[in-house]
Amino acid sequence: MYIMLSLTLLLIPTIMIIMGKVMKNHHPKEINPIFGYRTSSSMKNIDTWKFANQLAGQTWFKWGWITLIPTVICIVWLYEKNIATMGIVATAGVFLQIIPLCAVIVPVERALKREFDDEGKRRDTTKQKDDNE
Repeated sequence: MYIMLSLTLLLIPTIMIIMGKVMKNHHPKEINPIFGYRTSSSMKNIDTWKFANQLAGQTWFKWGWITLIPTVICIVWLYEKNIATMGIVATAGVFLQIIPLCAVIVPVERALKREFDDEGKRRDTTKQKDDNE
């Protein structure tokens, strides 16, 4: 039981690390409805698609490692606990791991709004920097 729960708890951080690395370095070359970071703003054109997938991958990779640390601590703590405690803690752990898995939407969508206009055209960041100075 302990081994199965440990593997279950390691699943989400491991997927975030692996898929983050894949999306960061080898994002899908074409916009598609099956694989990749798929929101209406990321699928406007190939530029928004590439930007969103690379940023989502980078974020998942980093957050996957951050999530892995408390997960390993939790797994060590669960050693030799009773089955009921293992089940409750593992279930809560998986639900907590889903938060960073899904929360990637917030920083990526903010970055897309900052980098691109509503039509998916890249904003002129040099003009904005000049205006702020």
